Order: sequence, then C-alpha cells, then structure tokens
Amino acid sequence: MYHDYDRWIHPPYSTLLFEATSDGSPLFPNLQVLRFPAAYRYPLGKEFLRILLTPTIEAFIFFGFYNSKFHSKKINENLASVATACKRLEHLRVHCDGQMPGGISFQKFRNLRSAYFENAYSCGDVLTMLNSLDHLEYFRATFYDTFQQSRTPLPPLSSTLPALRTLHIGTIPLYTMHQFLSSLNAPLSDVRANITDVRFFSEVTQLFDTLCSPRNATSLHTVDVSFIILDWPDGRFERPGPSSFLKLTAPLLCLPSLASLRVHLSRQPWGVIEYDATDAVRAWHGALAIDNAALKTMACAWPRLRHLVLTYSSEFTFMDAVAAVAAQDSPDAAAAARPPPGPSLGAVVDVTLACPDLKEFEMKVADVSEDDLKLLEARAEMDGARQTALVDLYLQGNRSEDSPQLPDLDRLAVALHHIFPKLRGTGPPPPIQKGEPSDITMESDLQTLLKKLYALSIDNRVP
Repeated sequence: MYHDYDRWIHPPYSTLLFEATSDGSPLFPNLQVLRFPAAYRYPLGKEFLRILLTPTIEAFIFFGFYNSKFHSKKINENLASVATACKRLEHLRVHCDGQMPGGISFQKFRNLRSAYFENAYSCGDVLTMLNSLDHLEYFRATFYDTFQQSRTPLPPLSSTLPALRTLHIGTIPLYTMHQFLSSLNAPLSDVRANITDVRFFSEVTQLFDTLCSPRNATSLHTVDVSFIILDWPDGRFERPGPSSFLKLTAPLLCLPSLASLRVHLSRQPWGVIEYDATDAVRAWHGALAIDNAALKTMACAWPRLRHLVLTYSSEFTFMDAVAAVAAQDSPDAAAAARPPPGPSLGAVVDVTLACPDLKEFEMKVADVSEDDLKLLEARAEMDGARQTALVDLYLQGNRSEDSPQLPDLDRLAVALHHIFPKLRGTGPPPPIQKGEPSDITMESDLQTLLKKLYALSIDNRVP
C-alpha cells in the first residue's frame, strides 16, 4: 500500500528512490494493492507511478478526481500507464471529489472483475464508463443527490456486462435504475440500492418486474432496496393505490432462490401539502398492509429465506394528522387514517417454521392478546415446534414506534425462547458516562421483551 506520496517524499529522498530503480525494475516487485492520486499535482507524480507499477498489482485505488480538462488529461495518462503495466489488475476503486471529469475511460481494463466508485456526482457518467468491461462481476457506487438528473435518459451501453452478478448502488433515481437494469443481460445474484424520485407506487412494481426478468429467476438471492416516495403538494398519486405490500412487490414471488429480502419504504414531502390527504394516506397504508395470508404466500414462494426485513419510515407522519382531521365527519376516512395492523404473531411463527434457515425477521405485527399467548405457549410444548436458526426478531415496521401491545412479557419471552432457542434479543444499553446527558424515555413492551429474551439466551448459553 502506498500512502501520502507528495507530502513526505521530497528530494533528496525521491532522487534515491529513482536511482534505486534506474534499471527499470519496480520499487516493490511483489506489490499487490496500490493507492495513488488520480491526478498527481507535481511533475514527479508520473515518475513515482512508474516505479510503483508492477505486473503483480491486482487492486488499484484512485482518489482525488476533479472535473477539469487538466485533470482529465492527467487521469487518462495515469490510467493508460496502469492498464499497460498491470495486466493482472482485477479490482479498481475510484474515490471522487464531485463530478467525474469528462473523457475518462476504463475500457482498457479488460480483466477488471470489480469496480467501486465512491462519492461520484453523475449516475449516468459512471454507468456509461462500464462499457466493454465484459468480465466485471461486482459493481458498487455511491452518488451525491441526483434528483436534478433523475429523468435524464442514459446513453446506450455497448456492453451488457454479461459477467455482472453483484450490483450495489448507494443512491440512484428510479428512472436511471430502471434503464440500467433493462440494459443488462446478466443473471444477477445480489442487488442493493437506495431508489429516489419514486412518484407513483406503480413504479416500484415496474422496477421489481424488470429486476425479476427470466434471466434472474434462478440466480437472484439477495434484494435489499429502499424507496423514497414523493408526496406531491397537488395530490398526485394513484387512485386507488396498492391494496397490499404483496401486490406492490408481486414480481418477487417468482424468485424461488431468494434468501435475503429487505425492503424499506419512506415518504418525502415535495412542497407544502395543501389537499385532503385521506386518499394519499390510504394508498400509503395499503402499500404497508401485510396479513397472515400474505405472509404464508411469502413463505411458500421463498423456502430458502434467511433474512426478511420489511420496514418503513414514519418521519413524515404529518399526513396522518391531516387525514385524521379530515376523518372527523367520515368513518371511511377515519379507517384510512389508521395504519394496517400487520400479521399475527402466530403467523410469524408459521413462517419461521416453514423457512428453517430464517435468521432475521423484522416487520410490523398485530397486537398480541392473552388468547394468542396461550396458543403460542401450547405450541411451544409441541414436538417439532423448534426453529434453531432465528437470531433476530423485531415485531415492528419502524424501531422508533408502532410497537405492538403485548401480554405477560415473562410468559411470552419463555414461549418464544422455547420455539427459537437461539433468539438473542437485545442486551442492556451501555452505561451513561459522567457528564453525558441522559435520554430517559418510557420503555416499550417490545424493548422489554427483547431484554428478557437476551437474559434467557445468556442463562441458557452452552459453556
């Protein structure tokens, strides 16, 4: 690894280094990972790069990309040197300081297997730089806020990236993500993205439909996506909206190999809401609705499931308040203002038993009654009612609120521990240091339950 090139290496030390490699041999002949500035600020930079490059380098990290003609020229010169000297290069990481300079090409890195662009500005520019990388298996990128570019068409890609299997994108507009997925011709296995600029719920379903194309039907095992859905001030939303989460994500049901599903929905206001929000709240709550039958359908569709996390953000709950005001004279509107209850705890147990590899479950569930608890206790005593994989259990869609009402917590913790012996719960918070402000809040039933489960897991731990 090579660090802090120009700050510490100055004559006469640089002269000694150049003399030591005057025969053309690299300074570190067995170097495998090199970190170097994309556009070295001093004339010596090109010489430093020359003595550092060696055919053994497999990973190269560029940083300090700036958008200027000078830097574009220097960067392309350095890229050409790396491509010529490092024939075995398989991993490239690029740290940007803003917009990528124009004219940059990575087409010379024919053997590149992984690429990571960090803090880039333009989605389109980076995605088009992937042309001709036919061996690229892993692509990861994080971008700045790209809302202003959100509906800009991508230039056509000359390569469909046939080897791509893993796609991780930090923030990308839905329109751009949809275009990019449509241009691929590779059986993806792992897709993670933060999707912005979602204007209608139907666009979420359309994106899942593109993602679940026949080429991905048997290969896709990990889907981790979040959607930021805009609330438009003029009331622009589907009438009616989705009737359930299952219909919103219906294309995913054709993925029998799915092992990890994480979906997060959040609302973002775009301007001041000046309309009756009852229909908007009904559409939002419809998208979150999951009942016992839906949960059973998921278990049947994804028998290999290991992670099931379906959450939402309640940061913009003012819309619920608007709907509640409108609901004063309307029973239908009042019902729409209430969030869906979620599946029963018994249905959650059914899913975990049907998916024996399930390790993590997070979803809003309905309140648990005394009768529900008695059924759960009876089930815990049955032979075969054990699931030894589940480790994390969160019975709410948002960890800051929406905690269900729970009965006798001691009995409930014991019953859950019998069925899920590896369930670890949540340990006590770290002690408050002297001089730090204390944040004392009322503990929810769910938080108390998780602590009791943690205590049981400690008491029954095998030495």
